[in-house]
Amino acid sequence: MDSRRAPGLDLIRAAAIALVVLHHARALPGCPDAFRWIALRSAVGVDAFFVLSGWLIGGQLFRELAATGRVDVLRFWVRRWMRTLPAYYACLVPVLAYQQPGQKVGFEAAFFAQNYAAPFLWLITWSLCIEEHFYLLLPIAALLVARLRLNATVVGLLFAAALLSSPMMRWAGFQAMHAGTYRGFLGAFYGRTHLRLDGLCLGVACAALKQWRPASWDTLERRGVLLAAAGTVVFAVAAFCPGLTGWTSADAERMRFFNAVPGMTFASLGVALALPLAAAPSGRADSLLKDAAAWVADHAYALYLTHDLAIALARLGTQHLGAGFWLSAPSAALFAIAFAIVLRAAVELPGLAWRESVLGVRARP
Repeated sequence: MDSRRAPGLDLIRAAAIALVVLHHARALPGCPDAFRWIALRSAVGVDAFFVLSGWLIGGQLFRELAATGRVDVLRFWVRRWMRTLPAYYACLVPVLAYQQPGQKVGFEAAFFAQNYAAPFLWLITWSLCIEEHFYLLLPIAALLVARLRLNATVVGLLFAAALLSSPMMRWAGFQAMHAGTYRGFLGAFYGRTHLRLDGLCLGVACAALKQWRPASWDTLERRGVLLAAAGTVVFAVAAFCPGLTGWTSADAERMRFFNAVPGMTFASLGVALALPLAAAPSGRADSLLKDAAAWVADHAYALYLTHDLAIALARLGTQHLGAGFWLSAPSAALFAIAFAIVLRAAVELPGLAWRESVLGVRARP
């Protein structure tokens, strides 16, 4: 295993993609109610991804800013696009080719506008749209902070405003959303970028604290175990406490106030509290758990892009063979792993090697 990587971050990323896949696996026929109850609430895996993105991308930009006093915005965009676009477009082509009868061809998806303009074209990609919007805007914001020479107080207030903006807007829009349908919740509320900035902001804030207040970050690292334990509790309660998230496995539970408004923020906060421990370098990286987490983390993007196809194929097989959930579920897992291996080997890794040759960066996300 690469000694330079932080196994704790791999573990968070692996857990996040496992939760996302679990969430969508509730669509398998014959899904037991207890499994569906857990799977429905596993959507919080996306919030973990947002915090990780804020931490990693913010850290990259802040290190460049500290070292050079500037941000090469164009190079950053090219670097991120060469990382994410090849695999995305490789999967988008068949998605557009095999649309349902009567469905419009979604050119919005070519520009990551589908979470606003066509949310049901390729539903799972709403979170990738948010990531791409984040990649587009954060370096510009960092450049403006550097050019305007804003002091720490002003920057902190801007962070706080950005962090609070999404839960406040979700709160403002809650009544109208709650009076509507679940489809309306998915299409016009849940996946909109301006309503999902809190996790990204928490990750960026942690990265800023590490870069610009290293003494404070060192204090947090020394208390990392305690903070990670507290974060795990906060995350678990925000995701799975029945008194907050609901007692049934009905999709409409996601539209209740806690899940739709503060729950996402608390889940993100739980992940952020774990970062001081998770991001710390580890002297031992030879355990089976760390190796497994690293493998899943490396394949997380490919799993994200292909797991819905794997679940769809497992559903078809179940219907054709008359098999039950406990056969379709492992079949979906095997399909997802196989598709992820192929996509990473055939598209992701060549794309990263190309990026390395063009930009001179290490072939690592």
